[in-house]
Amino acid sequence: MFGGKLTTYRKLAESAMAQLAPYFTQMRPSWTATASLPGGEDMTTPQALAEAIGSKFDWLPSEIARRWSTTYGSRTWRLLEGVQSLADLGEHLGGGLYTREVDYLCAVGMGNPAPGRALAPDQTRPVHHPTGTGQRATLPVQG
Repeated sequence: MFGGKLTTYRKLAESAMAQLAPYFTQMRPSWTATASLPGGEDMTTPQALAEAIGSKFDWLPSEIARRWSTTYGSRTWRLLEGVQSLADLGEHLGGGLYTREVDYLCAVGMGNPAPGRALAPDQTRPVHHPTGTGQRATLPVQG
């Protein structure tokens, strides 16, 4: 029995790589069990990070600080580089989503599907749009 989805995926990948090892003699040993996930470096807990973000950016709603610390971990600091006020986050798109976050996701390659692969309609969700058009998001639905 494994933990969550990521642990299961990691263990399955390690098993597959172990089976391929005889064919790839230069393969290095497994290392992912002790590696931090992106954003997991330089932080203790998401709660402590949310508190630190709230202390430095006291104008940021605590709900956003909590969501970002859980979603992006220590990479939240990158998202907030150069930001001095709520207005600097850009347009509020609804549900605590600002254009700054969307721009960040696009910049780090998370806002676009893999080259040559479009997202199917069931992989996106409607988001509030200021014009009321209910345009579909291009970001994957979170499980």
